[in-house]
Amino acid sequence: MNIAPEKNLLELSPIFRWYKPDFGGDRLGILQTLLRYLDPGDSRDFVKQQGMRARIVWKNYDWRLNR
Repeated sequence: MNIAPEKNLLELSPIFRWYKPDFGGDRLGILQTLLRYLDPGDSRDFVKQQGMRARIVWKNYDWRLNR
């Protein structure tokens, strides 16, 4: 995961998209999940305040992790 407030961008694992129902079924659910695990600070504040308007880019999944 990469959060870039200066670019209005959230780069997220495609697992959030593939298993969207497990994360609330929509963007708001994904953001609420992120907020549960982000440390206090700029990134968390960005997700809380601008997450609904931020652009989401899905990162490439590294299938080698499953070996």
